[in-house]
Amino acid sequence: MPPQLMLRTKWFKTRENINKGDYVMEKSLKPGGIMPRGVWKEGIDTKTYPGEDGLVVKVRIRTSTGEYDHPISKLRLLSTGRELEEDSVLKKKLEDSTLCLIAIYLCEFVLLISVWVFSINLYQV
Repeated sequence: MPPQLMLRTKWFKTRENINKGDYVMEKSLKPGGIMPRGVWKEGIDTKTYPGEDGLVVKVRIRTSTGEYDHPISKLRLLSTGRELEEDSVLKKKLEDSTLCLIAIYLCEFVLLISVWVFSINLYQV
């Protein structure tokens, strides 16, 4: 089938824009072609550049090695900023509940030790 007659669905579907705060992975290019997947860099979107139609065409991402501008065609969305925010809130709640459990276990341990010491003192009298 000639390429002109093939249905290209990716051009007919709109997708959600990449927003500031999203966690993305860049598909870096090396001189000979695409780099292996294990060495792609991950980063946070710090600025978006919309095109004339209002859709984001380029973003600035902050990685461990600096800030770079990349076209969105070379990026993969890993997690939205909202998901990251929800994860951090959930993690904070989990840490708080873990601290509460540790405090409860410590209180129970102190209570058991005091009962044990009291019972030893009873038998020695």
